[in-house]
Amino acid sequence: MNNVNAALLKDFPTLSIFGEAWANTVAGSAYFVKNNMKLPFQHNSPGTTDFPMQSAMLSAINQGFGWTEGVNRLMMTLAQDVLYQNPLLNCIFLDNHDVDRYVTMIGGDMKKYKMGMGLLMTLRGIPQLYFGAEVFMANDQVQGDGKKRNDFPGGFPGDAVNKFEAANRSAPENEAFNYVKALANFRKQSKALTLGTTTTYLPQDGVFVYLRKSGAETVLVVLNQQMESRTIASSRFTADTNGYKTGREVTSNTTLTLGESWTIPPQTVWVVSLQ
Repeated sequence: MNNVNAALLKDFPTLSIFGEAWANTVAGSAYFVKNNMKLPFQHNSPGTTDFPMQSAMLSAINQGFGWTEGVNRLMMTLAQDVLYQNPLLNCIFLDNHDVDRYVTMIGGDMKKYKMGMGLLMTLRGIPQLYFGAEVFMANDQVQGDGKKRNDFPGGFPGDAVNKFEAANRSAPENEAFNYVKALANFRKQSKALTLGTTTTYLPQDGVFVYLRKSGAETVLVVLNQQMESRTIASSRFTADTNGYKTGREVTSNTTLTLGESWTIPPQTVWVVSLQ
C-alpha cells in the first residue's frame, strides 16, 4: 500500500487518500497513517477511517457526563490528535456499512440525530455521510449486515417511494434532510470548518465547547448533551472570541450576543458563526 500511495500521489499530488483501519485506539489508528510516533515502520497513507472518533462521538451523544464518558471522551480523543501528522485528512463518520445505522443506534431520537450531525459537520476531518442518513433512514433489528445496507428508497426503477423528493418524505425525514442540508452548505463555504485549527475547552456540567478557526473566520460549537438546559458565560471564551460582538447560529439563523450568558436547551448543538 505504501508503494501504491507513493505512485498515486506522484502522478496526482492533490488526490485524497484514506484507508480503512478498524482500530479501537487513537495510537492504533495513527499507526496506519503518517504519524508523529517513532516506530520501526512508517505508513504513508494521508488519512484513515477514524473509528476512535466515531466511538467518541457516539459516547458524547449516548452516554451521560462522566470522567471518561460522554463529552469528556470526545475531548480526550481530540487531545490525542498530536499523534497524527494531519488529522484533517482523516475520514470521520457516525455509521457505515458494517454497523447499525446511526438512526438505529440512537433509537430514532431527533435531538440526538441533530447533535451527531452537528458534530460530524464541524469537527476536524472529512465527513462521510452514509447514504440514507440524511433522510433519517434506520435499519431492521436483525443479525448480519444485509439489512444495514438496504437500498435508498427511490434509487432504483420500480421503487414504491422516492425519498429524493421532499413530497415523499415524512415530516421527520424532511426535518433531518433540511438540517443536514443547512450544515453541509455552511461547511462547504467555511474555511474554518474545512481547513481550520481546533481549540477545545474542558467540558463543564455536560457542556462541551470547541472552536474552529481559519484566518479571520471563527466558528464556535456548543454541545449540551444533558437532559436539562445549561447556562454558560460566553466570557469564558474571550481568549478566542475577543473582537467578535455577535454570532449567527447557522441552522436556526438566530443571533447570539457575545459578552452575555447563553442558555442552551437540553440535548442541543449550536454551530455559531462569529461576526
